[in-house]
Amino acid sequence: MGDAELPGHLIFALDGSLNRVPTAALRGPKGGYLGLERDLGETPSGTFLVSGMKPRPTASFPKDILAFADPVFSTEDERVDARPASKRAAGDKTLQQLYFATELKALKRIVPANRLTVLKGFEAVPSALRKMPVAQYAFLYFSTHSIIDERYPERSRIVLSLVADATGTPVDGNLHPADLARLTLNGSTAVLSTCESALGKMVDGEGLAGFTQSFFAAGASQLVMSLSKVDAGASAQFFDTFYSSVVGRKPQTVEHALRLARGRLAGDPQFGDPYYWSSFFVVGRPVLSDEIRRDF
Repeated sequence: MGDAELPGHLIFALDGSLNRVPTAALRGPKGGYLGLERDLGETPSGTFLVSGMKPRPTASFPKDILAFADPVFSTEDERVDARPASKRAAGDKTLQQLYFATELKALKRIVPANRLTVLKGFEAVPSALRKMPVAQYAFLYFSTHSIIDERYPERSRIVLSLVADATGTPVDGNLHPADLARLTLNGSTAVLSTCESALGKMVDGEGLAGFTQSFFAAGASQLVMSLSKVDAGASAQFFDTFYSSVVGRKPQTVEHALRLARGRLAGDPQFGDPYYWSSFFVVGRPVLSDEIRRDF
């Protein structure tokens, strides 16, 4: 099949170690990157294409985005006031603060205030997530650290704030797969702007066990994840374009929005290398047109 004959939307059902391959960086028959020339998606299995939760248009949700960003990871954070020595060890000082000023500014520019909720700093804790009506949001967005345990995937965690307030009070800010599975989503898309969020233990017939299965069990239709370390500057530009595309005046599918975001970075002299733009991908049930259904 020549490059011109490839459909505009490619769906990968990968197995084994192929789940670690950034499909966006693969070359087509004529040498171009697939992730820049085609809309790409991945599915956990062939049956998920018809049995998985169907993606819903963003406009069908009461709200667009629920974002958790810039958590406080330890009492070494400057947002924590002077504290007694007994509280100095609260949190995990090995986790560096991530700066999201540009990313959050972009979200507020793109999304109307009445359709956006941002919880950051001390507010970005699991208890806040549990109290939110998450099923009302089209996108559940985590911009933080994630830690994958490939031997025991149930110990993997998305790290939210580990400090509850400015006095340095410790709090369990870890979201484990079991916690995610208990959420109530309704065809939403979960976005993990975290390092190596797609990795996990290899499970025959199901790919990499980690956060994926938990979000689908909670009712997510699609997940945007990363296969490698995330560069903060590249990520900010990437998600600026991504969210402008999926919640803009003419909303695009997640697959096409990712393609547009890759294209923006690929044209940037600083972030043009595939390392910066090929890691993010979407897994789940795609939006299938009649033409794609016939090709499949």
